[in-house]
Amino acid sequence: MAGSSDVVSAAASADDAEARRQGIGFIDGTIPGYALLMGDDASQAPALIESLTRRQVVVFIVEDSLLDGLRDAGVSLGWEARIVPLDMTNALGFIARVAQIFDGAGSREDPLRYACQRLRGFTLLLGEPTPDRLALAQAALPLGCPLLSNADQPSSVEA
Repeated sequence: MAGSSDVVSAAASADDAEARRQGIGFIDGTIPGYALLMGDDASQAPALIESLTRRQVVVFIVEDSLLDGLRDAGVSLGWEARIVPLDMTNALGFIARVAQIFDGAGSREDPLRYACQRLRGFTLLLGEPTPDRLALAQAALPLGCPLLSNADQPSSVEA
């Protein structure tokens, strides 16, 4: 599970050049937001991803089962396609790095605050809401990413 300290630590390993290049789009609005896509229902993913990327939303594929299904479906991956395979910790670390670069604040928690306020994101869960997936989705909450799902969720999940 990715806690807020894991996210800030992962930000240090994010590619600075890519964070600056993509971060400008997040800041000036040409990239209106990002989606953290997870789950095991790869059949619904291509149409959903196409809809999001048509709106210039960056989609982070944070789970291998979806990634395999997208590759099998012939979906192009990478920054050019705005479909980026990164695990949850590294995806959140990338967003935190963009916040560190463009916020310029000094404290360790400032990038999380900035990301929550300025970098619009959400988590999409396609398929079974397992405890591990729900824990990953909760790790995105400090960055302001609510959980959206096509499945019933336990009432104890705060998303």
